[in-house]
Amino acid sequence: MENQYRFKVVFYGNHRVGKTSIVNKHLTGEFHAHVKEPTALFDTTTIELTGKKGIKYSVIMDLYHSPKEDILTDSPVFIGKADAIVAVFSFDDYKSFEDTEGWLFFGMSHSDPKVQFIIASKADKKEKVVQRSEGIDLAKRLGVNYFEVSARSGKNIQDFFETLAKILLKQKLVSTQKLSKQPSLPQQFSKSNDEYQRLDSEINSVFDH
Repeated sequence: MENQYRFKVVFYGNHRVGKTSIVNKHLTGEFHAHVKEPTALFDTTTIELTGKKGIKYSVIMDLYHSPKEDILTDSPVFIGKADAIVAVFSFDDYKSFEDTEGWLFFGMSHSDPKVQFIIASKADKKEKVVQRSEGIDLAKRLGVNYFEVSARSGKNIQDFFETLAKILLKQKLVSTQKLSKQPSLPQQFSKSNDEYQRLDSEINSVFDH
């Protein structure tokens, strides 16, 4: 397929923050409180996008999300050559939030990812030990994208993967077509606010070139 692109996405984060649950919810629509260790090194998802002028794109993402920190730190196959890295913390685990910056820089030190995200998981929790403002401020300080999701309720799961696919595709089109002007990206977005709508418009505008 002429407009088919493949990307490697690596999820980082402390044990039990929800990395595999996030991926499983996207792929199967199901949530299990006790996740089994993945049998494969990664899972693959394909997202179909349509740009302006009706141009269709197929974005394939290989999602690396092992729950074991030793695999994350010891396997060059797992951590190397990522197009995007996603550092995950849980709203109910402050230590996971404190370690997020370290995971992000660990991932960046082993790859040269064009896209970086911080994900706050378990957004359905009524009692949070990490405040929303803390996650937003961390993402702003580090200059990375930010999303809040819940694998249990499904909140923002599909929105996140679609947005990730759009940003990866935009970056690919920018690099291959050598566009002179790249639109800036907001640090936080969801389909319910103007920032996400602006992001969606800016990404789609690239497809005109």
